[in-house]
Amino acid sequence: MKPKLKKIENIKINKDDYVLISSDGLIEKLDESIIENVLSSDASLKEKVDGLVKLALARGTTDNISVILIQL
Repeated sequence: MKPKLKKIENIKINKDDYVLISSDGLIEKLDESIIENVLSSDASLKEKVDGLVKLALARGTTDNISVILIQL
């Protein structure tokens, strides 16, 4: 299977924005509104990542989950 590559040429990122890079094990189980709710919480970055992973697992993901979360 060929990897899916997305090229982003221009994107405006502001102070306090998040950059989330993750595998499909997370993205295929959580819709955007759930991710936004987790990221807008007062939790630490680690707690946010842990929460996203737990939600994806609870929704039955069978794929691996890798997550990188950066707050600018």
